[in-house]
Amino acid sequence: VTDNEKPKIICPAAMQVSCSTDATTSNAGTPTASDNCGATVTYSDVNDQDPDPTDYSHYNYTITRTWTATDAAGNSKSCTQTITVVNENYTWFRDADGDGYGNPGDVKYSCTQPAGYVGNNIDCNDNKNNTSKPEDNEVIMCKDGKQHCVKAKDVDKKLDDKKERWTLGPCPQPCKDDKVLMCHKDHTHCVKPKDVAKHQAKGWTIGYCPSTTSQIAGDEILERTTEPTFKISNYPNPFGKSTKIQYSLPYDSKVSIKVYDMIGRDIATLVSGERKAGTYNVDFDGSKLGAGNYYYRISATGNGKAFTQTGKMIRMK
Repeated sequence: VTDNEKPKIICPAAMQVSCSTDATTSNAGTPTASDNCGATVTYSDVNDQDPDPTDYSHYNYTITRTWTATDAAGNSKSCTQTITVVNENYTWFRDADGDGYGNPGDVKYSCTQPAGYVGNNIDCNDNKNNTSKPEDNEVIMCKDGKQHCVKAKDVDKKLDDKKERWTLGPCPQPCKDDKVLMCHKDHTHCVKPKDVAKHQAKGWTIGYCPSTTSQIAGDEILERTTEPTFKISNYPNPFGKSTKIQYSLPYDSKVSIKVYDMIGRDIATLVSGERKAGTYNVDFDGSKLGAGNYYYRISATGNGKAFTQTGKMIRMK
């Protein structure tokens, strides 16, 4: 008996994945195929763009995936699936001394984490790592517009201090085009990220000068007051069982903060509702999650302004 009947195949639905998610069959689904004599399923991809994953300027692109079912007699039938890969680039900071804290002046933009880089920018000195007592390594914190180097073991205590209103990471800076605010001889300058380490070696410091109320960058006077901004970060990152997510609202706002896994599944809602202007801390318990990458996303609207931001956090074993 000659088998001329083609197998039956139904493709997975069209879907959208993050650029940080490998668009494999485990993440993009598999087709349903059947044949009286059994069928083997294969696929091939055609991309309308194949971006360099280290190039932060690329846009979304589409994979056209062709699934083919072939039976023992050589009969085959195909269907196509469309997979949209969404560009969600992240900012990474070099961790030269390997203490888990990144240099705010040494930046890369990438969908995936480059080797030797971390997702935070809170290292006070990226060339000094206390391996015997990592809790004594110093990280950057901001209070009243001034930056301070704080021992890692004291961070949680300061974040929980409701009166002094410490925030984790560098203070908001007025520099444009990703330049870094630095202080030299009581004057501030906006410096290109690639030049920060060179200036630090000459005694320059990152942030506002402590002794002046108005700052000079080139010919431009920079006032100490800056426009209120939304902010969000988490600490520690990477984390073990839990991490603290801190967010700041410049206005009374409607806020949503959710946590997603690598394939975009919603696994936790941390905040949902109205919040007054201010700085808040929320603990995320990841003790029941496996090791890997997770993402928190804030959506906030207040005073006629909308803000969204996605951050990456790493759950360690």
